Amino acid sequence: MRAYLSIFCVAFLATATGCGDDTGPGGEGGAIQGGGGSAPAGGTGGVGGGTGGADQGGGGGDVGGEGGSGGGESWIVPTCTTIEGTGAVTYTTDKGATMAPTSEPITGVTYTYGLVPTSTPNELLATSGGRLLHSTDAGCSWTDAGEVPLITMRLTAGASGGVYGWYESEPVLVRVDGGVVQTLESPGGVMGLGVDPTDGDHLRMVDGFGVMHESFDGGLLWDKIGDGMPEGTGLYAVAFDPGDIDHVVAGLIGDGALFTFDGGLAWTASEGLGEGAVNAFAVSVSPANPLVVWLEGYDLGTEVGQEIRRVWRSDDGGATFAGVIEDGGDVHLTNGLPMAPHPTDEDILFFEFGTYFQGYGTDLFEYDHQTGEIAVTHSDHDDILVMSFHPTDPAVLYLGLTSQEISAK
Repeated sequence: MRAYLSIFCVAFLATATGCGDDTGPGGEGGAIQGGGGSAPAGGTGGVGGGTGGADQGGGGGDVGGEGGSGGGESWIVPTCTTIEGTGAVTYTTDKGATMAPTSEPITGVTYTYGLVPTSTPNELLATSGGRLLHSTDAGCSWTDAGEVPLITMRLTAGASGGVYGWYESEPVLVRVDGGVVQTLESPGGVMGLGVDPTDGDHLRMVDGFGVMHESFDGGLLWDKIGDGMPEGTGLYAVAFDPGDIDHVVAGLIGDGALFTFDGGLAWTASEGLGEGAVNAFAVSVSPANPLVVWLEGYDLGTEVGQEIRRVWRSDDGGATFAGVIEDGGDVHLTNGLPMAPHPTDEDILFFEFGTYFQGYGTDLFEYDHQTGEIAVTHSDHDDILVMSFHPTDPAVLYLGLTSQEISAK
């Protein structure tokens, strides 16, 4: 399907101010039984009563006890007018039409490849220019948490815990807890990493030879799973289903894609990517529907002159694909462009094109599969290499900014 394009203007203004308070109230004491306090602290029992638990007030006495104090923390929606502490991360609430300004610029040649919300409410981590950045207020302010092993490092976060840093083909793996980096021993060059959504210590990793490895202790020890992909398979990208690490789709060098639903015990070739060779540079599984898989690559065709970059979509988990977006006109596709499937709408895909060359800036695209239309907003940032949605409000899209400033602009 050929996508159609509608263009919107951009203003560099942020919206609203301040960050909310997430402290919940304690329960009030009753005449006989103390009230149940909000987690984490329970109510205190009245005279003759027991101490309450996290959700249950104290046992009944002659006089009711007071409710527990403190509340369980939940995600807030950022409303800050300026991002403090870094120039590497911003956010938008209107699909890129406006972006929150940063208190300092990002300069030099600095790449931001990692950006994830963690399982701890309001905590985000980013990796930029070889540094780990840490936010505890939903991205309004950031601190430098120290060095990471690579200048370019991706981050993968589990839904129930565990944040891991890695980069394609590098035998480097780290775990990040509370902003503290722990170096792990990787079983090989990492091509893709998945974290069990129910257990942050349960990991799967595909190495550069197409072999699946598994860890149950947060990456300290690894075991091989199966015999791996066919011998000679070349990999560009590996995407794990965020809801099921048994489901994996791999983008190949020249040979399209492979997929598995059994954790890598068996790999099957995808169909529909083209009659000739296809380089599959980027793959992403939709968190809204695991059967929807997006793949971006270069279709080499069967004759000279047929080459074209495309985005393909699968509705069966990667078994078959159909082209939905083509490079051309105002749509610019590059090798391995960043893609961000919408977390609640399986038909929406965000992708990006950016370059410092001639001061072009960055286009942020939104593709709607239902209508076939593409909307685009533009900013003067050199590039955006990673995008992550807010865990509870998908209108908030966090953006990792990059500087390609080789000389003064």
